[in-house]
Amino acid sequence: MRSQFILLLAVGAICQTVGTLRASAPAAEAQLQIKMASRALIEAQLRYDAPAVARLLTDDFVYVGHDGSLATKTQFLPAPQDRNERPLQSLEWKLVQVRFCGDTAIAVY
Repeated sequence: MRSQFILLLAVGAICQTVGTLRASAPAAEAQLQIKMASRALIEAQLRYDAPAVARLLTDDFVYVGHDGSLATKTQFLPAPQDRNERPLQSLEWKLVQVRFCGDTAIAVY
């Protein structure tokens, strides 16, 4: 069974498939997996690594910007020119809370 983690960010919502997690797994294990997936996503974005970002996001991913703008997964993926046009020096998220609904964890950042 694959679990889907939903990361709610101040600047948007990101859905990621993180891997196998049984519904009976301890909350601490789920939180650790969420933190690891988040760190991997941040590192991929800082490297402008579109294939790595794509692997971490679901196909139906939709990014919601701070102004309510929407971007599909394809639109969200880093492009080669982004390094010059929109340089990222740092990117951090703070995990506030994790809630469970069946085999889905909702992580609020």
